[in-house]
Amino acid sequence: MLELIIASALVKIYNRIGLSMDFNLPPASDSPQVALYAMHGQQAGRFAAGAPPDASRLTVLSSPRVRQRSTTDSLTDATDCSANSLASNQTSCPTTYYDLPPEILQQVAEHVPLCDMGQFSSTDRWTYNTLQEKRLSWLCCKRVHLARDLTSMHQLLGEIERIRAEPVLRAEPLSMLWPWILDLPKEQQPTAFQQVYEAAGRVPERGAQIQKYMFESLCDFSPEQQCALYDFAYAAAQRWGVEQGSLWPAVASLLKSLRGDPPRFLREYRDFLGRLPVLDAVDQADVIVELARLLPSMRRYSNDVNGTRAEYWEILLQWVERLPASHRNEPIIALANAIWLVPGEQRPGYYANLWRWTLSLPDHQLGRVLRYLPHALALLPPAYHAYELSQLEPLLQRMPPAQRTQVALGLLSMVPFNTALSTQIWQRALRLLDGAYEVEVLHVLDEAGARVAPHLSEQQWEEAKAEILVFIERNRLSE
Repeated sequence: MLELIIASALVKIYNRIGLSMDFNLPPASDSPQVALYAMHGQQAGRFAAGAPPDASRLTVLSSPRVRQRSTTDSLTDATDCSANSLASNQTSCPTTYYDLPPEILQQVAEHVPLCDMGQFSSTDRWTYNTLQEKRLSWLCCKRVHLARDLTSMHQLLGEIERIRAEPVLRAEPLSMLWPWILDLPKEQQPTAFQQVYEAAGRVPERGAQIQKYMFESLCDFSPEQQCALYDFAYAAAQRWGVEQGSLWPAVASLLKSLRGDPPRFLREYRDFLGRLPVLDAVDQADVIVELARLLPSMRRYSNDVNGTRAEYWEILLQWVERLPASHRNEPIIALANAIWLVPGEQRPGYYANLWRWTLSLPDHQLGRVLRYLPHALALLPPAYHAYELSQLEPLLQRMPPAQRTQVALGLLSMVPFNTALSTQIWQRALRLLDGAYEVEVLHVLDEAGARVAPHLSEQQWEEAKAEILVFIERNRLSE
């Protein structure tokens, strides 16, 4: 097993430094030896026909070291004995993995799977000492599941911090550790989150990505723990480098945890509105979505409930207009779901903006938006329903077939709001399902039965059943 690990890793290294490989590893038990003989013989032939290899591209040992062999020494005749031997056309130079210089062994270890690092690094004293930090990284990964409270997690972080010569090796155990924070006792979670986050900040290259993943998980914490983490998250977002993206959408998702302090909630909400100009389009879209989702719960935070919420809704609408078309899909959905917050006489004008922006979306984004836009249409005065419903037809024609089931559900959400158009809406929705798989049809009908049917009069339900039977016959579905 060890031989195969080393052989496979060496193949990757030789490919990386530009030595062509015209053989495949056979499944036989001696495949490592065959592979390494083939590599060595091919190098000799290559360099005989051309200039000597660049020593900076291939590091080899000038004279083999003599070491006591172990039972794993069957990996023989494998690597080049020196750059000079290659240049002088020597075709082979028997050696063992012991003769690999430490830097080559380190390169081999780079390609060894983490699950094999324990066996590879404990072969003997030489591999143990040479690969000590890689072994420590492997051990820390194995111990992650034992960190079940703040004390044991702190101890494991101390072990991870012992990896000093190659701090990037801390990335793997930290990546495995942070998801376990949610399994700690709730009162310990905020402290553990901060400790792991700060430890990730000391990891070069991969640390920033770990921190970003951690921030994206903040929505999984309980409201109490989110509130405890808000100040820490806000300060971290302020320190975050612009070149690394932004953490502000994740911080905005924590605003709802401030419900116990209404003045602070409103203050922080306005702060995020003021921060929109300095964010890029992606982060603006994400923050707009978070702020729009908070509007319905704002009644408990403001005395002037309707005026304040309608004002903020309109501000967010103006910001959506400034976004590139391809970034508007989720903000349109968020505002459509909250259009009931604005006065009824203003809704048709606002809805017209949402519909116009939907027209400019890429086709692949239409299905999800049209799942929710009809509900906003239903909240317009009934006199607008027939016309606005007909205006959706060009969008329905552009929509990819795979998205039709969710749009059918969106259309059916209008049924309880307009008795006169009930039959027409059922017809439009069911036409979208023509040719769909039975399982998709059943999903739509089950959802409609649970969400729409309870709000229908007896006459509306009879009309709906008649349209469903026509649809079943038209598509020759089983009863």
